[in-house]
Amino acid sequence: MRRFVKKSNGSIILLYNGYKYSKNGLIGKGGTRFACSKLFSMKCKAFIHVSKDNIFIKANTEHNHIRPRFILNVNKAHFITLVSGKKLLMYKGYTYSRNGNIRGGGSRYACSLLSKGCKAYLHLTWDNILLFAKDVHPHEPLKFTLTQSGYKRRSSLQPWRGISTSWYSDESTSTSSEENEVYKLEPITLKKILVRNGKTFLMYKGYTYCRKSILKCGVRYVCTQTSQCRSYMIISDDGHILKLVEKHEHRKPRYHVASDGTYYRINFYQLVSKRNKSQFRQNVSNAERIYVRSAYEAKERCTVRVYVVVAMPRLHHSIICGEHREVGHRSCTSTASLCPNVKRDLDPVVIMENGKENLFHNGYLYFKKYGSKSGTKWNCTTTSKCSAFIYMTHDNSNILYSNTAHNHPRKNIFKLSSGRYIRV
Repeated sequence: MRRFVKKSNGSIILLYNGYKYSKNGLIGKGGTRFACSKLFSMKCKAFIHVSKDNIFIKANTEHNHIRPRFILNVNKAHFITLVSGKKLLMYKGYTYSRNGNIRGGGSRYACSLLSKGCKAYLHLTWDNILLFAKDVHPHEPLKFTLTQSGYKRRSSLQPWRGISTSWYSDESTSTSSEENEVYKLEPITLKKILVRNGKTFLMYKGYTYCRKSILKCGVRYVCTQTSQCRSYMIISDDGHILKLVEKHEHRKPRYHVASDGTYYRINFYQLVSKRNKSQFRQNVSNAERIYVRSAYEAKERCTVRVYVVVAMPRLHHSIICGEHREVGHRSCTSTASLCPNVKRDLDPVVIMENGKENLFHNGYLYFKKYGSKSGTKWNCTTTSKCSAFIYMTHDNSNILYSNTAHNHPRKNIFKLSSGRYIRV
């Protein structure tokens, strides 16, 4: 069997008995010399002389290598047979399977990715002549490798990208290249977690990722520290990591796993030094009742205690000061007020049943209006009737200014078993 195939770059190759020949020169009377494509890489001396009428004049078809495996992609409609024995119709690189009959005894062929939403189809006569083609596809063509037993679909995963996951698939997977090299995929720990606001994150190596956008090849997940971190991963439709970029410059988030399997972020205040002054800085908002052990952290040669925020049962928060030890840093000399066993009351930020965060202060509920560099403004939840508000620092430790003249009675809230609050 011989066939002339035009490649995507415009060059002509000759396929003969499963071997590929490339144009190597010209011969007399307008003919062409085709040499084996392995002429330089494997020193193969096979060649074919073809006249201008495409007639074989002279040939040496003894090769010193096995038949290569290559991908056949031509623009003419033709049938291919898979390794499983199933026949598909290939047209312009896309494959179609028989989907029904048309008038006159012909057949209708639909795109192989019909289940994925592709509406492309072809109409063929009873003697397999193309009548009509709607060949607009919203996806890339499937790739096939030609083997001795038929065509075999190539995996969309690249060898260095494929990773089997514990929550997408329980079995490890593998991919094969055109040279039949098997790449074993290393299983990793990748799981879904449900956080307190009802969202689903992916956790990988202790870092969490949230869903960002949908791509042609899968779904893009970015690090939950979006404003600070540029790490992301792309997950395919069949549940594999296609691409992974890890550029984390922050520590791993800490979570507390509740009895119902929900993950709660552990939040804490940390003593930091800035311009020879010590101050408290809250990493993220606190709203849950989480008890954790304090830890040490070295910063600028100053060993300090991490102050854990504990949600108390009586709807108030306290900063529990631990031990403080000076190791020569100048800013540590101004922390006399942070002695052990000192407590300071804070107004709590509670999560309501609908998932919204409210500030509970003196029996009234406030919602977060906006935040600025100096602090956060909280307005009364009955905005249409009440103009009361509180402007506090970001850590909710000090009230900068406020208007607490309410024109309605106080609100009573009740804590549910889920840890959230409801107004009664």
